[in-house]
Amino acid sequence: MRGANPVIQLAAALDRRGVTVSIYWEWVYVWLRDHERMVIKPSTRVPGHEIGRMWAWEHNGNYWSHPREDWEGAAEIVADYIGEDRAFVATAARLRVDRMAGRASWDDQSRQGSRTS
Repeated sequence: MRGANPVIQLAAALDRRGVTVSIYWEWVYVWLRDHERMVIKPSTRVPGHEIGRMWAWEHNGNYWSHPREDWEGAAEIVADYIGEDRAFVATAARLRVDRMAGRASWDDQSRQGSRTS
């Protein structure tokens, strides 16, 4: 989409997936738990003519990059990471992502196990 601000588009795509975010200039902060965050920003780990064309982010030693024009794809990668990484089990971030994706959350699973027929 021409003319769309990629930072706002990425933040909106993440929000649609249940990821809590805030924006600061060209950076998107993904709030994981308490005060822990992951920062998504334009990549500078590329040749000079490519700067600003890729998103880049890292967390716990993992590094990702994705084209800036594909904010939906970048949001999907982030949401999948939160939804699949064991470090986020039983966190509010994981609960929101699971609910938006239609997956059973850890809270729902404990309730289902306690039901009697």
